[in-house]
Amino acid sequence: EYAAYDYNNKSPYVDSCAECPILTGDEGCDCAPSVWKWKNYVKANYGDDSSASLHRAYAETIVQEYADRYGRRIAGWWFDQGSPEFSNGELIEQIVHAETANPDAAIGWNHGYKIPLRNNNPGIEDFTSGHMNPLRKDANPSDGCYNYGMVLAAEGSNNGYVYNDFQTFKDGAEIHHNGAATYNYALKSDPSTRPDSFSYDTSQEPSLAHVFMPLNLRWNNGDIVWDKHQGAEWQKRVLQSGGAWTWNVARSGCANCPQKFNPSTGGLNVDEILGRDFDYLKEIYALLSEKTAPWEFTDSNCKCCTTKVSLPEYEWGCRETDGYPVTCDATIGLETDIATIATYAPTPVPAVTMPECDVANEATLS
Repeated sequence: EYAAYDYNNKSPYVDSCAECPILTGDEGCDCAPSVWKWKNYVKANYGDDSSASLHRAYAETIVQEYADRYGRRIAGWWFDQGSPEFSNGELIEQIVHAETANPDAAIGWNHGYKIPLRNNNPGIEDFTSGHMNPLRKDANPSDGCYNYGMVLAAEGSNNGYVYNDFQTFKDGAEIHHNGAATYNYALKSDPSTRPDSFSYDTSQEPSLAHVFMPLNLRWNNGDIVWDKHQGAEWQKRVLQSGGAWTWNVARSGCANCPQKFNPSTGGLNVDEILGRDFDYLKEIYALLSEKTAPWEFTDSNCKCCTTKVSLPEYEWGCRETDGYPVTCDATIGLETDIATIATYAPTPVPAVTMPECDVANEATLS
């Protein structure tokens, strides 16, 4: 509840101070009306608001509505913070694969280990969540070398498919087998223990090697942090291995962004891609065809900004030549890229960092 968009009057569209006393019986603003209304609905229709009831209601009320309304227009689902074990994943799978929906829809769950890419949810997962090393409130930009293992994992896949069990290799010698609970590529700052390739047990159930990268410093908003050549090269390597790549971009208007969306008068469409991001991605895609081995941006040569990491352990792999690493600018990840970004943006790069949006793009499970 504390993370809800309308908790403690955070949303400009919900008066928590007026609604909370009615919903909770307590004075004050420290509740999320959306959460309480949902729990009250579940109690009225399912008898209680236990976790099991909340998850069943989520599947039968929310997922069912989208699946039935849009049918085959929904090619795939990506559930954020979604554990199939605790969110009634089997019921969700039945709903989205029903004949009235789309029997061929793909499902991804953001649950489990991030690097290497692996099938964290055999039997119910069609593609990996691809969630990079977690952002930490303006820290750990997605272009850091700590995410390079996702590229290597895709290259170690079986024609684009990865599995639950994996092996890591360094110079052809195995250095780690499975044990994902104790394995974290992102913290492998020592090159001698950091693998240069992965392989998988292909006798298990497959999951498409999918990478999901924010283009900006934050999910859904913020300033562009990627060097276009590094972005194109990493994406090319994943795609030519048979995997998939998704860019998360900023939107043209959202609750706390400089460009406001006015629900009463219309105006900016909150579902539109920000023009700056759209133009920059066109530049990245235009570079895909020309990117070939030998690769430039490896785990010791990333154009990343070490002053924006949450832990010293992440300060590895950044380029030390050609002016990298550089002092990070408040506006964008790399000072030397400001002119480059501005060249491809339809409007000048913002002079200040864009505030975080209230509304998430992903479908988040209760």
